[in-house]
Formats: sequence, structure tokens, C-alpha cells
Amino acid sequence: MISVGRGRSGRTEAARALVQPVSIWQETLLKFEEDPQCTDDFRHMLLLSHTTLVKPRLDRRRLQRALDKVFLRHDSLRIRFERIKGKWRAVVAPPGPVEIVEIDASNADPVAFNAAIMETANKPLPLIGGPMAEVVLVRGGVHGDAVIARVHHAISDGFGMVVLFEDLFKYLMGLPVLERAVSHADYITNFQSPPPARVAEIEAFWAELHRDFPKTPVLGRLTKGRTNPPPILGERIMRTLTLMLSKRAQERLKALSTKLNVPKTTLIFATHYQAVCESFDLDRVAFMSHVTRSDPRLATFMGDHTLDPLLIYTRVARADFQSAIVELSQTYMKVMAHLPSNTARLGTDYWDHLVAQGSYPGQFSAYQPRAVSREDKSLFKQAFRSPLGTEFSLGPYKVSAVEAGRSTRISFDLQIKIDPLDPATIRLRFDKLSLDDHEVQKVADTMSDLLGVEFVEADLS
Repeated sequence: MISVGRGRSGRTEAARALVQPVSIWQETLLKFEEDPQCTDDFRHMLLLSHTTLVKPRLDRRRLQRALDKVFLRHDSLRIRFERIKGKWRAVVAPPGPVEIVEIDASNADPVAFNAAIMETANKPLPLIGGPMAEVVLVRGGVHGDAVIARVHHAISDGFGMVVLFEDLFKYLMGLPVLERAVSHADYITNFQSPPPARVAEIEAFWAELHRDFPKTPVLGRLTKGRTNPPPILGERIMRTLTLMLSKRAQERLKALSTKLNVPKTTLIFATHYQAVCESFDLDRVAFMSHVTRSDPRLATFMGDHTLDPLLIYTRVARADFQSAIVELSQTYMKVMAHLPSNTARLGTDYWDHLVAQGSYPGQFSAYQPRAVSREDKSLFKQAFRSPLGTEFSLGPYKVSAVEAGRSTRISFDLQIKIDPLDPATIRLRFDKLSLDDHEVQKVADTMSDLLGVEFVEADLS
């Protein structure tokens, strides 16, 4: 038997909501939300859901106090979107007691308990007309208590979820949280756009980097009698080719990375895009890179700081490939020194300009986890580095991460995904409606040839 109840709603403080501008990213998502081609799959992709299993039983009052402090500290969690005089605005509610949804699954068997978590973690979270964040407590009795944070991507990102859970557990354990958090207004004023003194320099850098931006190559859907979908929107079917490196191959890549003085991730990214060019007979390829936060002052920001800069890789002869790797690494360093920028945000006027000029800026993508530097210093460090389900001690609690959120959609034709904490695994995620299995396998084989290593295992799912 599973029953649902709600925590105390309490009284909000006698303070007025603050009306503030929306961020560039929020404006983009609101524009997509109103697009006739916006799908439920896309909306689901924007749900950030993180579940932590906690033992022993959580004290309700302690959890309530901790959440109240987290929502007070991070005003992004209190944002709703409203049209005011024809413009979207972020309306920040005054701090007050946080409503906790509580589900009693203490008498459920393991299958029913896990089903309750999955159902709760993946319920839709609308962008308009409701809160952007909520916390659900699933009481599991002998199974433990599941704390599920559900947050909309409009107000947070993967890094922000790290900040949320670290602060929550510090408050639960009575530890101090001393640094002032960056607020939504702070972000809009001080971090969203380049400093006025650097605008001309940053715009000139990107104009030079993107001179003669590549047109959409004739591959994928264009060769199958289909048109490419609008950026982000439209139907896609996800497939993943997982490649495993042997110990010997890992050591070879580590040695090459040391020799060239480039990060291993950049080494593999360069190899991937050289392989894409060779496999599809392209001279140049544009790709979107998901990067970590470059400004340490944003370490306490719970909100979304979506920076996905567009880079270009130019195909070279095999004899010049190592030089191309070094050049891409140097370009990455320059890119990080020239953020933020409109070229680092999906859906901006610049992005729309590229599309209008015949480019498909998000067709290829390179991804590595965003919060690595934060994880290294985090109270949750062991949780981030451990496989799902691994139980570890955190003060008086035994905690473990639960894989409950489902991501069923992608926004590109082909993405290379690398986790620096898992050096043996390379994933090629692709849209089945654009690329066939054998085409992606050809890219993988070319990467193997370029690096001089063999993948000991390949799994297509």
C-alpha cells in the first residue's frame, strides 16, 4: 500500500515577490515552449531529477529545516515565469516554509518501492504555471528513505544539482555553509554577459574563430529524403555505441596526452572529429562543446549557466594530425578565456543567424561532465566517484545514489561522451533517424586507427 501526503504549507513571509529579468537561457526555453513543434519528449529532457537513498529514517523536522534553508539560500529555486506587460519575467517568491510531498511506501516490497521512486522522479514538471523545483520524500521503511529533488533545467543545470545536494546535506548534519550564494539577480548583472570592457575583444575573437562557419553537410537525414529538424525540437531516436579501452590502450592514450601536453578528453575529441571528417568526407565540421563553469565565482550558483560554445575542427592529413590535436587544445584554452558569449548559448540571435545562413550548429556535440572541479572539493565526492547504488557514510547517514531519472531524447545527430572519472569508456550517442549503425561504427573504427589502439569491447544499445 502506497499513500501520498503533503508536508506543511505554512505561511509565506510578509514579503513581496521580486520581479526580475529572465536569463538568456530561460528566454530560449520559453521560446521553445511556445513553438508548435515542441514535444513532450523535449519537455521531459528539461527535467533534472536526482534521487538519494538515505538510512536511517530521516527526521521530518530536520529535513524541513534543511530545505527551508536551501530554498532561502538559493532564490533560483523560488522562480516562476509570468508574462508581464508582454514580456517574460522571472518572479521570485519570498522565502518561506518549503512544501514537501511525502509518499508512504514503507510497507511496499522492493519492486513496488522502486516503482514509486521511478514514477515520482519522472512526473512532468511544466515550465509555465507552476513551481520550478520540488522535493519528494518517499518513505521506504527497511529500504531507506528516498529524497527526490525535481528541478527544471530553466533554473538549474547538472552543476547546480551538485550545489543543491551538498548544501542540503550540510544543513541536515548541522555543518556551516559560509559562502554567500550567487543569486539570480547577481548572475544576470555580473555573469551572464561579458564585462563591458571586454565586449569588443570577445566579439572579435568569436568573429574570427567562426569566419566562414561551415554549412550543414549533406549527410544524415538529408541523404535519407528527410529535412533536418529545427534546433532541439522535432523527433529523434537515441542509440549509443559504447566502446571499451584495454589497460594497454589507456596507457597509450595517457602517454600521448603527456607527450602533446593536452588533456586526454581533448585528445579524444580531436580524434573523433578527424574521424567524422574522414568517414563522411568533410573538410571541416562544427561542433558544440559542453564545458565546465569557467568562473570560480560561480561555484555557489544554483541556477543554470548554460555555456555550449561552438567550435570548428578542420580536417588534416594523417601526418599533421598530432599538430591538429595541439591546435584544438590551444583553441579550447582561448575559448574558456572568452566566455560567456552569445556563441556559447543555444537559441540566441547568433544561433538563429547561423541556422538562417544554412548551418546546423548543434549537429555534432562533445560532452564531458560539468561539475568535475566542484566534485573534487565536495562533501559528496565519494558519491560522485562511486557506481550507482554504492553505499557510503555521510555523517550519521548511509547514502547512495539511485538511477531514477530517465533521459529519452537527444538534440544532435552524433555526440561523443567522455567521463574523466571513467577512462576506459567512450560513448558515441546518435540519432537513429539521421545516422545508421554502420556509419557510426565506421567513425569508431577510424578513431581506433587514428589512435593506434583497439577497442576491446563494443556494445550497441
